[in-house]
Amino acid sequence: VLAAFRDVVSQSSKSTVQVFCDGQKAAMGTIVDANGFILTKASEMKGKIECQLQDDRKLEAKLVGREPGMDLAMLKVEAKDLPVVTWSEVDALPVGSWLATPGLYKDPVAIGVVSVMARKIAAPSGYMGVLPDEDETVARIASVNRGSAAEKAGLLAKDVIQKINGKEV
Repeated sequence: VLAAFRDVVSQSSKSTVQVFCDGQKAAMGTIVDANGFILTKASEMKGKIECQLQDDRKLEAKLVGREPGMDLAMLKVEAKDLPVVTWSEVDALPVGSWLATPGLYKDPVAIGVVSVMARKIAAPSGYMGVLPDEDETVARIASVNRGSAAEKAGLLAKDVIQKINGKEV
């Protein structure tokens, strides 16, 4: 069955890479810029990162950006003239449409069918990443979530917030 979809994925598979972390398959990625920028799944990026191109070259990659809310990571490999994915502008595919996922080789990795109508997903609201202390007499931080804006700002558990934007709490 997968062979029946070869033509559908023939172009997009050229811009698909296998991402390895510490020598283990971690995710698939897509070349989004001919100068070596690759978009992939952020939550899987740990340790030494390498990308295997369709021509079997394995290149070391640097993590150059993350968007945790959408679980996306941008990688950079040292290469030029890479085949870039071609995006198509489609508002929504009708239910019943076939989908094929490209891989590194001539046959797709998976095929499927659109089973629900497209729907809008609300943008995440602001998230600071702290759990307040239960003592209502003081604005104390009980804990700080890993990877949160609060952690990046240097807030720590047991910190007491005295001012916000110059106003006393």
